[in-house]
Amino acid sequence: MMEKKHQFILFVMLGILVVVGNVFLIEPKDNQLENAQTIKTKCRVDLAPCEITSDNNSYKVIVEGEVKPLKKFLIKLQDQNNSLNSAVIEFRMKDMDMGKNIFPFERIELGAWNANVIIPICTTGRRDWELELILSSEDKVQKFIMYLVL
Repeated sequence: MMEKKHQFILFVMLGILVVVGNVFLIEPKDNQLENAQTIKTKCRVDLAPCEITSDNNSYKVIVEGEVKPLKKFLIKLQDQNNSLNSAVIEFRMKDMDMGKNIFPFERIELGAWNANVIIPICTTGRRDWELELILSSEDKVQKFIMYLVL
């Protein structure tokens, strides 16, 4: 009986340690994200691949497949220097609440990332999207704004 009580207490303490540990491990990344400079490009990924250069790093964003609301399409990200740890893309509309449309990229191979994306329909008929690409490497987080018009 006493042994089960000790196991339960140990289990609860481990759970608390995991939660507290995660809070401290995540905090620097959140600070990096808040402090990251956002670079606005004039690039429209629906017209041609976007090529972005920053701090001697070069990236290319390519949209594949038919881009329509409620239909899955693919966004490819090429990291020329193979420096990324993670990448995320968020779709939003200026002055319009379209909910959270955030899609993580999955590393396919060294320097190649893919994100499967499905965007919602705007009930007002708007089709102009702003895309925020968030790139994380060992030492920094970068944000780039691109555009997509359906």
